[in-house]
Amino acid sequence: MAAKAYFEDTFRQEERPETRGGANKTLENVLASVRQHIESIQQVPSHWCRRRTAIKYLPSNLSIARLYRMYCEHHPDEQDIASEGIYRKVRLCLSSTSCFA
Repeated sequence: MAAKAYFEDTFRQEERPETRGGANKTLENVLASVRQHIESIQQVPSHWCRRRTAIKYLPSNLSIARLYRMYCEHHPDEQDIASEGIYRKVRLCLSSTSCFA
């Protein structure tokens, strides 16, 4: 009986708060604001393969760091703003066809 009581006390789920995951999750509205900012930048066609593809690119003079600075200038008063690392991940995902599809 003691083992059963110990087992029930140890593995009783309803009394333990859920603490796994979600603590560092980026808010959807932050991700949406990053996507919206990147999509608002004027895109240009590829120089080398214009006829073979419809893919558009960001201008070559805009690095991710520069885009992030522009994003921060565009959202100066917001409480929830993406970090440069999150901005970089979203930017790289948007250039891929597998993310956010």
